[in-house]
Amino acid sequence: MINLIKKNFLSSSKILNLQTYFKKQHKFNKFGTYNSKKNFFNYIPFKVIKSLKLGNKISKNLIRLILKDLRNN
Repeated sequence: MINLIKKNFLSSSKILNLQTYFKKQHKFNKFGTYNSKKNFFNYIPFKVIKSLKLGNKISKNLIRLILKDLRNN
């Protein structure tokens, strides 16, 4: 699943991650960052597209955020 997560509770920025499950450990791949207060959204489209082609799902709030970013550009 590709989603936005916070590093800690008080953080204002979020990280765009691909969460995959391996046998005994979780491995997180960082795709980008998002800060709502500064209206800053930066991500690597190639990694997102590649992971979607491999069958990973994407969260609804991230879809809305990407569409909002595309409308603004």
